[in-house]
Amino acid sequence: LTSTALASLKCKRRVLLSGTPMQNNLTEFFAMVNFTNPGLLGTKESFSKRYERPVLRGREPDATESERRKAAERQKELSDISNHFIIRRMNRLNARHLPPKLTQVICCRLTPVQK
Repeated sequence: LTSTALASLKCKRRVLLSGTPMQNNLTEFFAMVNFTNPGLLGTKESFSKRYERPVLRGREPDATESERRKAAERQKELSDISNHFIIRRMNRLNARHLPPKLTQVICCRLTPVQK
């Protein structure tokens, strides 16, 4: 597990750069928060019970209004907690410091294994 691997790293200061883990994968979000702030969100199981399961359930197409409301509340709690130690930079700000995006499309034949 990511959380276990990160926890095994011995270091004095911990800094992470990431994309949007809270929107994409709450297990990875837990691992990153637990790496930089061990124990802040409790154990993996308590995090899953309090945040991950309700949020994922609230995202389902058949979620009830109550489940959606609970998911939104738990997401807000996570945002409020993480805003104390996460510095968010939007794409507009980052784009000023990065070279222009370059997209290259390269076509090649399939190998026999791919066919």
